[in-house]
Amino acid sequence: MSEYSDLRTKVIDFLESNTTVISTTVFDYILTNAQFKIARELDLNFLRKVEESKLTSTNPYVNLPMNMLVLRSIQYLDDSKNRTFLEPKEVTYVIEYGKNRTSTAEPKYYAHWNEDTLLVSPTPNSDYVIEVHYTVKPNADDAHTLLNNSNPYSWMAKNAPEVLFNATMVEALDYLKGPIDMRQIYEQKYTSSAQGLSIEQQGRNRRDEFKHGIARTPLQAKKP
Repeated sequence: MSEYSDLRTKVIDFLESNTTVISTTVFDYILTNAQFKIARELDLNFLRKVEESKLTSTNPYVNLPMNMLVLRSIQYLDDSKNRTFLEPKEVTYVIEYGKNRTSTAEPKYYAHWNEDTLLVSPTPNSDYVIEVHYTVKPNADDAHTLLNNSNPYSWMAKNAPEVLFNATMVEALDYLKGPIDMRQIYEQKYTSSAQGLSIEQQGRNRRDEFKHGIARTPLQAKKP
């Protein structure tokens, strides 16, 4: 049984429902909402991606990658392959800094121009390769980021099944207008399981024992 089929069976069983009420189309809708909820609330390593693009000489605009959820950083490579990070600024600052867009130099700042485009300043004086570091949305094109009927396996289903199950139950109870007390139970279970995943992904997996030492939990000493 695939991870998708296993999850769907468990959700339907726990809700004491059936496949007529929770069809494949309905379940995919519920499951997608649950996965976007997780992606927006947690910074997970498997959703991090790096993509190469290009800054074009005399063009101050650069297109963002498809399916980008959060932009994390941008760096460009000069002719010697040295990397330089661009600094994020408010769009008004970038416009003012590079108000004469015919004047070119090595780029220094960037800002969101619109949903799909960045404005850089100064206007690039040459073509530059850039590396865009970002968090990707759950989607069908990036392997294992989205679980649905067409993509029956995912990172979440394999590595954090309790988080995905609890989030899906919350969304399913909302869809079915289920009992408030049951929804509260699964919301609490989701919060607790998501916190554990957050500690793993955003804490322990981004530590180094050589640099930071072994993580220790303080113990409360009892008075004699």
